[in-house]
Amino acid sequence: MADMDDLPAGKIIIGERDYERALAHILAQAEKSLCIFDPDLSRGAFNSLQLADLLQQFLAKGPYVKLQMIVHDAHYLHAYGVRILKLLSVYGHQMEIRVTDARAHIAQDAMVISDGTHYLHRFHIQQARFKYMLNQASACKPLLERFEELVEASPTLITATTLGL
Repeated sequence: MADMDDLPAGKIIIGERDYERALAHILAQAEKSLCIFDPDLSRGAFNSLQLADLLQQFLAKGPYVKLQMIVHDAHYLHAYGVRILKLLSVYGHQMEIRVTDARAHIAQDAMVISDGTHYLHRFHIQQARFKYMLNQASACKPLLERFEELVEASPTLITATTLGL
């Protein structure tokens, strides 16, 4: 994992590449749970080989780990998220991807919470301003509560297979 000394935890940071680095760092911290909310997964290099490898390494830790992802719009995921959808086909028993209903579309930030103690929070999806924290369960608590609200507003589950006649 790349050195993070130039990206200080707890400070507001600006930049897409730095966001991608911080995202990879937070994913690499996960041991038991990952909660990811992003309006469409088009930013943060979610379709990259590096992030897919990090997610696969996390899911391969055992049947007790859980990955929850929530999106507003799944079009980008279906078009470009082949690696994530492949992970869903292999690790569907440990992983779920949900799509929000219209009442949740007011949320225009993005967040990744690892094990309830590490987080990355992008304040608005259109701007690469973010903050991340490590080993801060109390700071993660409000984000976890928001994530649970988003889960409740996300009735649609994406499946790895297309069903049809």
